[in-house]
Amino acid sequence: MSPAEIQQYPESFNFNLLEHVTIDEIKNLLQISNIELRTIKDFEGNITSYLCHWDFHRKLTIKIERELVSLIKNDRTISLDLSRCSSNGKYGPYNLFTITAYEPSEEISESGEWETSDQYSEFNGYNGWSDDDIYDAFEGDPENTWNVD
Repeated sequence: MSPAEIQQYPESFNFNLLEHVTIDEIKNLLQISNIELRTIKDFEGNITSYLCHWDFHRKLTIKIERELVSLIKNDRTISLDLSRCSSNGKYGPYNLFTITAYEPSEEISESGEWETSDQYSEFNGYNGWSDDDIYDAFEGDPENTWNVD
C-alpha cells in the first residue's frame, strides 16, 4: 500500500508494513510535523538504544533506534520501513509504529521459493515489540516492555 493510499484514511492506519519510504513521507502519513523523541528505559531504568514519540491524544507511539535517527539527520532521503501493530497499554489501546532501515523483507530460498522472516514468532509481538527488540532492549523478557517512557 502506498503512502498516498493510506493517507486517505490516516486515523485507521490500515496497514501493517510500509516499505521503502522516507522520514518526510512517514511524518506526512502520520500527520506529525515534529517527531519529539524521548529515551526508552528498560525494566531496571537503564537507557536503551531506542527512542520513542508518544502522542497521547491520538493514541500512537513511534519507536526508532537512536543510531538510525543520527543517520536520518544526515540524510533525510534514507529508505525506511514503517511497521504498525495495535497494542494495549496503561491508558488503553494504541498504535505502535516502528521505524527501521529499509531491508527487503523477502528472500529466495535454495529451493527457489519466496521466504518471509517472522519477526514476531517467539513473543507474538508482545505489546507491539518484535522478538529482536525484546531481546535487545528488554533483556529477553517481554514483561519488561511496560516501562516505556
